Amino acid sequence: MDKRFRHTIISMMTAVVFLASLPLTGCVFAGDSPMADGTDASSRKAPKRVVALSRSIGDLWLLAGGTLSGITSDGLDLSGITKDCVSVGTISAPNAEAIMELQPDEVLATEEIPAQKKVVETLTSAGISCRDVSVNSFTDYEQIMKKFTELTGRQDLYTSNVEEVAEAIDELRDSAPAAVRGKSFLLIRASAAKTKALKDDHFVAAMLTDLGLVNVAADDSSLDDLSLEWIVEKDPAYIFIVTQGSVKEANEAFKESFLSQPAWNQLSAVRGRRLFILEKDLFQYKPNNRWAQAYQVLLDDLTDGVEGSTEG
Repeated sequence: MDKRFRHTIISMMTAVVFLASLPLTGCVFAGDSPMADGTDASSRKAPKRVVALSRSIGDLWLLAGGTLSGITSDGLDLSGITKDCVSVGTISAPNAEAIMELQPDEVLATEEIPAQKKVVETLTSAGISCRDVSVNSFTDYEQIMKKFTELTGRQDLYTSNVEEVAEAIDELRDSAPAAVRGKSFLLIRASAAKTKALKDDHFVAAMLTDLGLVNVAADDSSLDDLSLEWIVEKDPAYIFIVTQGSVKEANEAFKESFLSQPAWNQLSAVRGRRLFILEKDLFQYKPNNRWAQAYQVLLDDLTDGVEGSTEG
């Protein structure tokens, strides 16, 4: 199967097929938050018993050379997970009792998920150290990995999982086609409940702007429930779609609200074959040490969009 078909620049009917085949994501960091204990990482010993409240967060700790005693169910199949690591609920409903039974030295969570913030309040009241881990850009990833590898004493892993990745990203950024620079894009998150335009604080939107594109949703504050009329008005040159929750339900809702409408096929991105469905592993879960791979996928799509475009 060739690259153009896999990353699909799609028309109305093929969009339905791809939406049905893709699930979803989640995770962010910008320094220690009130959840952290405030102690400088370089002066602390690595915690022995660590619990992570998402797949993406757990992967970060493992990439830094740490081990996990517990993780939410979405991360139990991560490479590096041992048979002693147990489930502590789900990413949206972590189990405080199961976490406390493990007697962790530290719990890695994100304040962005209300249920996790509530659990953290319970854990900190019980004297358990918790750290906010939030990653919405490669810079966030660099910062949290620096702290984690300082704790584990694994500078070699910072070199391989961060510095070398940063070098690859720099090369990819420089290779972005001149023809896409300044072009507009719309990043859509589709779910059964609503379809939302994602702003530049979403990590995929940040990557696209880093490659020289302009987000049509960057300055709009009323995009929690996206309308086709708004999309037609903005008429972005590129459209990227990620799904959330039940893929089948998200697909059905998106088809009814957008793909089945005649105006959808009149969009420049659809007519110009510049509409892409983004895969779960890189664009739903945070890419972590695969940031360069995620950039490469976007570059491939953008290049295909330039080469396959039937209009400017």
